[in-house]
Parts: sequence; C-alpha cells; structure tokens
Amino acid sequence: MTLFKRLPRLGWKASEAQEIIPPDVPTQCPELGTDFKLLAEELMPHFRELDANAQQLQNEFRLEQVLLIFSGALVAILGALHASLGAVWIGITESVLAAALSAVAMRAKTTRVQQGYFTDRLKAEKHRTKPGSPRLPR
Repeated sequence: MTLFKRLPRLGWKASEAQEIIPPDVPTQCPELGTDFKLLAEELMPHFRELDANAQQLQNEFRLEQVLLIFSGALVAILGALHASLGAVWIGITESVLAAALSAVAMRAKTTRVQQGYFTDRLKAEKHRTKPGSPRLPR
C-alpha cells in the first residue's frame, strides 16, 4: 500500500545509490566518455553523500511526526479515560506521557531536522541538474 511505503523505519539504512545518468547513456554517447568518467569520480560521491544524508534526515523527521501524532492521540485517550473513570494511575500515566511528548516536541523544534533534510535534498538536486545544462536522454 502506498501510504505505508512512506512510514519511517526504526532501523534506517541507506537505500541503493541513485545514479544521475542512466547506465545505458554512456554507451549511447561514447564521445562523452571522459565527461562521464569525471562525473563518476568527482560529482557522484558528493551527490550520494548528500542524498543519503537527506534520506536519513527525512526518515528521522517522519519518525518524530508519527511519534508526536500517535502519542498525542494516546494522551487524549488517557485523558478521556481519566475523566470518565477517575482512576489516579491513569492520570499519572497521562501526565508522564504528556511530559515525554513535550520533550520530543521540544527536541523536534530545536534540532530542525526538517530544515536539514530540505537543505541536503536541495544540495543533492543541484548536483543532479545545473541551470542551463543540457538534459541527457533518460
């Protein structure tokens, strides 16, 4: 299901390295062989590093958001149970969870993971295409 493909992974690891140039293009354009070699040696390591870092930060951001959403819902449910049942232990559990949720929200705000993801994604995409550069066939 497409919805669950975007869920964050706890044990995140980098996906396959992306290629800027499809593998069949160098064989179609042998006159650009030295350019493709330069691209592979100079540009691709930087692109792959930025791309992997952006993917890691994106996963971390999504994990924070999912944690905040589900924890917030759990705190609301515990609050409703506490109000209806009046059990003290439910109120204590709700308070502890709400305090932990506040700490996660504060961390998410101060670390600015989403901003880091956007920055690294932009840098990686700038490596992919330079303004005014010719587009190679895909």
